[in-house]
Amino acid sequence: MKKIKFIKINYEKKTQDKLISSTLNGYLLLIIILCSIVLSILIYKSNDWLSLKLDNTMTGYIAIVGSLPTVYLWVVRERKKEEDLKNKQQEINQIKVSELNKVYVDAVNQFYNEKTFIAGAYALLALIDDWINMSKDYKEKAKDYYPKVSQISSIIFSEQNNNLNNVLYHNIIIELFKKITKLDQEDAGFHYDWSRVSLKEISLTLHDLRNTNLAGIELINSSFIFSELNNTNISFATLTKIELTESNLSGANLICSDLSEAKLNSSNLKKADLSYANFSFANLTGANLTNADLTSADLTGANLTNAKTKNVNWDNANLDNTKLHELS
Repeated sequence: MKKIKFIKINYEKKTQDKLISSTLNGYLLLIIILCSIVLSILIYKSNDWLSLKLDNTMTGYIAIVGSLPTVYLWVVRERKKEEDLKNKQQEINQIKVSELNKVYVDAVNQFYNEKTFIAGAYALLALIDDWINMSKDYKEKAKDYYPKVSQISSIIFSEQNNNLNNVLYHNIIIELFKKITKLDQEDAGFHYDWSRVSLKEISLTLHDLRNTNLAGIELINSSFIFSELNNTNISFATLTKIELTESNLSGANLICSDLSEAKLNSSNLKKADLSYANFSFANLTGANLTNADLTSADLTGANLTNAKTKNVNWDNANLDNTKLHELS
């Protein structure tokens, strides 16, 4: 009953607004006609008083009287077309949203059914593309659609640790990871909370993660070889046994992250904030740590052979059993 009452009130309000708008347009048209008549009289009198020698024909003055109202009516008609088009687009948008919500319900039911699990995962992945496209087509509604992207992504990610041997699902996880990080890079209005995501054995090569926010993410036994992670926020993350060989992490934020047993051979950590991070037994052979901040970092058993350590801040860092020979 409340819904019906709301629809009725909304309809009555729109009808009243249209009536008011139509009345105002009518008054304005009368004013413009009067102005046109006054203008034609002024021209007629000016022609007589100032001896302008203009052609005093009835046709000319009728044209003057009719020109302004004609222009006004044309403007009103064009505005009405724009308003009708806008209303039509809103209706189409509402229909699309309704259809996507229905697909979502069906896809989730498939996803949590063992027999249709993969079909549901693919359906949810496609649904994310639909919501992203909707956010691009209707930018003013993007803030309403991005939570849908985050919600569906979280559902797909949630089952990764229970399906590590499922190759098809693993590929879906990697594809989704790429989509979300790319959206984070391209749209400042989108933010995904990675602190609730736990992923394992994600392997990407030459991947671009520059300027993304991965704070709190859990990436265990994963690999990002030759990848770009400069200025990336990976603070408070769990990155145990991750491989970042020859990757660029210059200016990255790794505050309080766990990189124990990580492979960072020849990686670029120039100007990176590594304070309070755990690098115990990590391999940093040949890594560039120039101007890096390792305040209170744990480097127990880490290998820093041939690492570049110019202007590194080692304050309160734990260097027990750390291989530090041949530092430059």
